[in-house]
Amino acid sequence: MTIDLVDVAQGSTIVFNSGIYTTIGANSILRGTIFAGTYITIGANSTIAGIGSDCGGLFATNRAIALGARSTVGALGCWNVGQQSEESDEDEDVYEDEYEDGSI
Repeated sequence: MTIDLVDVAQGSTIVFNSGIYTTIGANSILRGTIFAGTYITIGANSTIAGIGSDCGGLFATNRAIALGARSTVGALGCWNVGQQSEESDEDEDVYEDEYEDGSI
């Protein structure tokens, strides 16, 4: 399978809405996100990734996602999320009761 992307800007998102199911053969490289109604099967040695900082992804509504051996979803550095500040009010609200009695 080969899909050539021409003049695609950083930050673009590619979505494949496949309907019922999707099967991607071995040794494939796919850029984008796949949505399927039942299942997704990806062959061995395949890579699913987005463009730039987008990780790409696989989403099946009613069944399973099967990845072949040595397949990867995403890429190093995609969606690089910074750590939340220790002084965040949200952190205090979530953990305040948990530590009052000394337990973790």
